[in-house]
This record gives sequence, structure tokens and C-alpha cells, in this order.
Amino acid sequence: MDILAKVIVVIIFLIIVFVIYYNFFGSANLAKKIVTRSEAVNMVVADILNSTPNANISHIITNSSPIENGSWQIFTTVAYNTTKPCPTLLGEMFDYPATGLNVTTTTYVQKCKVYSYSNEPYYLVSMPEVAITISYNLSKSAQNYVNTYGYGNVNVYAKFYPNLTANILRRTLIGNIINIANSTVTNQSSAFNTLVNNSILSNIWLINYSAKNSPYFLYIEMYQSGNIINQFLVKPT
Repeated sequence: MDILAKVIVVIIFLIIVFVIYYNFFGSANLAKKIVTRSEAVNMVVADILNSTPNANISHIITNSSPIENGSWQIFTTVAYNTTKPCPTLLGEMFDYPATGLNVTTTTYVQKCKVYSYSNEPYYLVSMPEVAITISYNLSKSAQNYVNTYGYGNVNVYAKFYPNLTANILRRTLIGNIINIANSTVTNQSSAFNTLVNNSILSNIWLINYSAKNSPYFLYIEMYQSGNIINQFLVKPT
């Protein structure tokens, strides 16, 4: 009887240990897997903003994790200094909660360099940070503008137009316009026709450089392929 009693005590002890282990570890692992798509995205976004509060997060794409059921593969684009001549654009990928908040980073634009940029016809500029960086690298006028008025004083904005027309330019460019290519000064009405060559331009980036201490705005027209068409200084009237 003594031996049987001891066996019973051991069995009971093992059952208690198993129950305790499951409650503290097994249920925790189960809870880890029950994460909704929105909860996973919120965790990732909060982590990015916690480490870099000035980040601009966009293009959040989520898919079911290929490595663990109940986890989410999350891809985001993260940009910094978006209105400066040399912004930063990164792609960040998480698999949450499978790999926690560990991130795989792809660099698209950093330190005035566009990674994977190509002059081939198939290359298309799809993000404003890329358009800004290419315009700064290719345009001596942009570099002179920044050097003259100071990097910290200059703000740059890029907008994409599927169709750039004279009417759009009429609402955008207000003042005397100097064609940098030939230094001619024109008024609004004649400049619009010059900019579009009396036609509609398709798939165009219009990049605007401005500075508080400059009397001019610099506008650069660029094809989506990254080739510059026109450069104009505009002095408001």
C-alpha cells in the first residue's frame, strides 16, 4: 500500500505540474497566435513611431504569414524628411507575431542616392521621394538653388500628373517665368504653352523647390522615367 500511495502522489504531482505549465506557458503561446490583422498592423505602426516619431508611414500591405498560422506579414513604406532635397524612403517588412517586431529593411532612397535606379525605358518613378531625389541629382539648377539659399531653408514638393495641361499650370505657376534653358522671361499666358508645347503631357512629375529667403520658386518638369523636360524659375508678382 505504501508503494501504491507513493505512485498516486507522484501522478497527482505530475498532473499539477502539467496544469500549471499549461496555464502559464501553453495558454500564452496559444494567445500569441490569436492576433487579428488590425492588431498586428497597430503593433507594427506603434513600434515604428516609437523608435522614429517623425516617420511618415504609407502603403501598408498585409498578408497571411508564410511561416506561421495566425501571424501576419506586414509591408510598409517609411519616409523621413519628405520635403527636403534628399529625403529617405525605406521598405520595412515584419512578420508579426511570428518573429516579433524584428524588421527586414529595403532601402529605396537615402543620402541623395536612389537605389536600383535605371535609365532603361521600363523604369518608372512611382514615389515623390524618388522624384525629388532624381531631380536634385540631375538638375544643376536645383543644386545651385539649394546651395544658394541653404539646405535647411529649402522645401521640396513633388506631385504626379497623369495629364499635365495648360489649365493645371495656370493654377500652379503665378508670376514671371524664367526658362532656365535659354534665360527668356515670359508672362503667364505664353509660358503655359511653352511648358506643354501646346499639348497635353502625360505621366509627368512636377517638382517645386521653394525657400523662405528666396524671391523665386524653382519648378522642374520630369517624365515618369526620370528624364527632365523643362526647368523654370518663377518670381511671384
